[in-house]
Amino acid sequence: MNINPITVLGIAGFSLSSVAVGENLIQNGSFESPTGNYELVPGGVSYPPGWQTRLNGVEIFTSTDLGLGYPYPTTIQDGVKAVDLAPYYSTGGGISQTFATTPGMKYEVSFWAGTENNFGKDGTGNIVAEVVSALGTFALANHTADWVWESKSLPFVAGSSSTTLTFQSLDNPFQHVASIDGVAVVPTGGGANLVGNGSFETPPGNYEYIPGGSTYINDWTTILNGVEIFTNTDIGLGYPYPTTIGDGVKAVDLAPYTYQGGGITQVLSTVPGQSYELTFLAGTVESFGKDGTGTVEAILSTQFEFALENFTSDIVWEKKTFSFVASGPTSTLTFYSFDDASQHLAAIDNVVVRSQSVPESSPIGMATLILAAAAIAHRRNRN
Repeated sequence: MNINPITVLGIAGFSLSSVAVGENLIQNGSFESPTGNYELVPGGVSYPPGWQTRLNGVEIFTSTDLGLGYPYPTTIQDGVKAVDLAPYYSTGGGISQTFATTPGMKYEVSFWAGTENNFGKDGTGNIVAEVVSALGTFALANHTADWVWESKSLPFVAGSSSTTLTFQSLDNPFQHVASIDGVAVVPTGGGANLVGNGSFETPPGNYEYIPGGSTYINDWTTILNGVEIFTNTDIGLGYPYPTTIGDGVKAVDLAPYTYQGGGITQVLSTVPGQSYELTFLAGTVESFGKDGTGTVEAILSTQFEFALENFTSDIVWEKKTFSFVASGPTSTLTFYSFDDASQHLAAIDNVVVRSQSVPESSPIGMATLILAAAAIAHRRNRN
């Protein structure tokens, strides 16, 4: 009997379609549309495009409206516009958007959040992000006259074919700024983070220099001259002023003190032909002799170089990402830097690797799938 493999797969209920991930589901996530300058948008309005304002609305601002203000441009994280969730004159503002999702699939919300210490604002702010049953409360602090943007994220599992993401703040607008920019929601392919101890939280403790060839940091092996583990009081502003850590309470500097050339590596379990995405936070600082620049090299099938700049005394973390296709059952992730440690900081935190799509079918894998499908179809016919 001749069996059409596609017909058999259809009878058995198999699907060969790839589950594409990585595409941002949010419309107008950086609030660039429509073009224009400052606007106070009241609550209950379908504006800016793609969004619905809530409570007392929001303020849309550009680089010359808030913060340092004219004629000194304020830093906007993505594009030329951002949104303040603490609208002028009214306590309580917010914005939401509904987008299509697949029930049971895992997604991640990512966005930039910022505040400033200028024009009566005290340098703090609070943002609440809510999506399905996931609720994130993000406290912001920045005691400089210009914006410092921090990368934030919130994972969730979709419960229906449409999902609503809401941002809001109940801050007093005369004292606080709670702004967002660069909002994205991407499916994570249902895969868990393949990186163990990606935020370097274990073992617990304070500052430590770890020489090369050590497995002291759980799941990682140091290379070259090793790395420095630091907390929020060790590098940057330093004690008694806390330094910003990207995720958790610890991070790693790839330019270990007094040495040139440091790094860290981890072997991951992967599926040949599967697409994956690496994301991590990278940061540098201009303080204690550091010049505000740094270089991070990342290798995972392909080598990438990331140049860092931050001319403030606190670490500003930037989200970095690239995709790769696994060629074998294991893949080695390596970070390193050859920066002069006396002049540069090259820090990383919150390292994540997730699957992006269903792996492309190999001839052997396809044959196995067809045989399994044929067996299921045969059993159904007998019944």
